Amino acid sequence: MTSTLKRNFTGIFPLDYLLDVLVIFFWEVADGSHPCTTIIGVYFLAQMVPIIVWTYFNSIRAHRGVGNSLITWVESCTLHCHDFQCEQSVVWCSNSSTLWLMLFQLCALGSSGFIWALWILQYSPITSGTPDLQALRRMSLVDTRKAVLIIPAVVIGYVVPSVLMGLPSPTILSGDPKQIAIVLWNVYPCLVSGILFMIYRFIPPTRSSAGSPMPSLPKQLCAVRWLHGLALLCSAAFHIGICFLSFASILFPALFKDRFLGDLKPESLFLPPLVISGTSTVGDGVRSFLLWDQLCGYSTVMVVLWEQYRIASQASTGRFSFMQTAFVLLGSSVFLGPGSACILMSWWREELLFQSWEHTTETSKYHL
Repeated sequence: MTSTLKRNFTGIFPLDYLLDVLVIFFWEVADGSHPCTTIIGVYFLAQMVPIIVWTYFNSIRAHRGVGNSLITWVESCTLHCHDFQCEQSVVWCSNSSTLWLMLFQLCALGSSGFIWALWILQYSPITSGTPDLQALRRMSLVDTRKAVLIIPAVVIGYVVPSVLMGLPSPTILSGDPKQIAIVLWNVYPCLVSGILFMIYRFIPPTRSSAGSPMPSLPKQLCAVRWLHGLALLCSAAFHIGICFLSFASILFPALFKDRFLGDLKPESLFLPPLVISGTSTVGDGVRSFLLWDQLCGYSTVMVVLWEQYRIASQASTGRFSFMQTAFVLLGSSVFLGPGSACILMSWWREELLFQSWEHTTETSKYHL
């Protein structure tokens, strides 16, 4: 790296050493010296947005876990509380998401995601067992006021450090601030959770007309569509843009410098290498790492969302189409990106549960 490595971020040697390793690891992703690695890094950042949004969305559901595990105990701290107790639930639910996301940051989603997936599939009440339809709907409810604020928190805590990390150095951002931006991006779960906690403590939970902490169905659907729609728009836009850039380099090679043509090929940007070979720089090695991390990590998240959707589909309609679901998941991954496919699967589940519930509720009112 051309800048002097900053050796003191916190004053705590083990932590500073870890942060130094992360700065060295991501420096050539952010400095533009390896165009292919930088593009893959941008793609990875954009596809992570839906995963982060869904993780925080899932953490504020109104379900109660059953068991003695940490995650079910955390999930039992829900919105059914008042004043100080409600504030405590916000802390614990936020910490649950923060711990998992920090694990993904430090150990990579592709290598640590399976731990999270096994834990969720085993203990989360909306991905384990065969819950009753009405129980599943109630467990899937979220506090709508808090749900719609996840996007601003992710923008401030995740997107802003990502943008700062990518600014040219030293023309716009000098070496030390750029390293600090890389560190901030690596600890984004703490930033996002801190922002959410500060916002949530001033916002009372959404309550129904009967006084219970349950949102109305129209508000629930509105929050679901707002949250999922914006996350999908972000990841899909970057996927389409990078695909367009890649195919343009094949169709119109005269528009690009010769040294960029190899880096922009679809196989360079989207296919992980099958043969392990030595590299001359850290940036070349990080490229391979990011491609494999995306493949393994997003596949793991898809398994969890697949199971959530399968249970919701069987509870709502009494059936589940393996081929239809696989076709939608594969097609959306190819045309919109893997992160987009994940959030689309979550959106599909929410619509299936709550639209049918809204229709049932309106029909019951009509007959009464």
